[in-house]
Amino acid sequence: MRLKLRPAVVSWRSWIQVGVPNRSTILPLLLNTLCPPLFCHPRVRLAPSPAVVILQRRIQLTVGLTNPFAYKELYLLYHLAKNTMQYRQLGQSDLTVSQIGMGCVTFGREIEESLSLEILNHAFERGITLFDTAEAYGGGASEQILGKWMADRKNREQILLASKVSGTLTYDRIVSSANESLSRLNTDYIDLFQLHVWDENTPLDESLRALADLHSQGKIRHIGCSNYTASQLSLAISIATEHNWPSFQSIQPPYNLVQREIESDVIPLCIQQQIGIISYSPLGAGFLTGKYRRGGEVPKGTRFDVIPGHQPIYFTDDGYAVLDELDKQSAETGLSLVQLSLKWVLAQPHITSVLIGARNLSQVNQTLDLL
Repeated sequence: MRLKLRPAVVSWRSWIQVGVPNRSTILPLLLNTLCPPLFCHPRVRLAPSPAVVILQRRIQLTVGLTNPFAYKELYLLYHLAKNTMQYRQLGQSDLTVSQIGMGCVTFGREIEESLSLEILNHAFERGITLFDTAEAYGGGASEQILGKWMADRKNREQILLASKVSGTLTYDRIVSSANESLSRLNTDYIDLFQLHVWDENTPLDESLRALADLHSQGKIRHIGCSNYTASQLSLAISIATEHNWPSFQSIQPPYNLVQREIESDVIPLCIQQQIGIISYSPLGAGFLTGKYRRGGEVPKGTRFDVIPGHQPIYFTDDGYAVLDELDKQSAETGLSLVQLSLKWVLAQPHITSVLIGARNLSQVNQTLDLL
């Protein structure tokens, strides 16, 4: 059966019954693992707020700490006191990311700036600290909106900013793209800079050399890749090791109940190499919402209508079998197909963070309300 999960992946029954760890289990674990302070980059320091100071005093009184936490950890603990969001180390880096990240692909392309800013504020206030964009999103408009938001909110050091370069990945192209992204984002550093897609026409060592130089200049803190196969990721690791260059700390693949190819090779490699996995498309470009059915017409204006190239991935016998099983689980549990699909991805133990996209606030809440 397609939905019978492979070993080391959480089963249907267990994640429905147990769900995602809650505040009462997360906070003691975080207190134990973040004492003394961990994962705090020298450039990331937060001005103390009253809430942080109060929480710091309570932690010291309760746990008997003599040294205060780094402000980054206090900020995350403050969010934990308000939310049930988890925060996890990304790969072997000093970056700490929220278990749910905000994918900013719709900003400036499918929704206007004012709504984009509203979504960013709401996501941030509900505990999301990872914001992922790219030069290709809206022709740079997504990065510009993020830059405006960070400047207005004055929260640059309170978030983890990720962006990507795509197209021809020559040395000059990557350096130029990074500088242009920095300008649009109105910042002097990017926390996670990623190669968006594999470039068959440029030697990988040339691309990695450009990333290494940007890292040494302090313009990017860590590097990652997106949409790489296991063999491509393995080659990048080998080249970086050979030249003593910074290595990928993360990979960003699509991952959902239909698109699960990474379970056979990418996930095992990431476990072995301690590389973080930031997955995207948890709802399969909307396929797992149930709006697309076998033999039915594709609704006008939907993702599969605008980008028909997605159809061969999901409009298959296996894809429709997943929908049939989701229908059964929905009838048994009372959860919607969207909730079931999101809970499944969130419960996978080797996924560091799940990126969600949104066109309105309710789409943000439908994920965060599952925590």
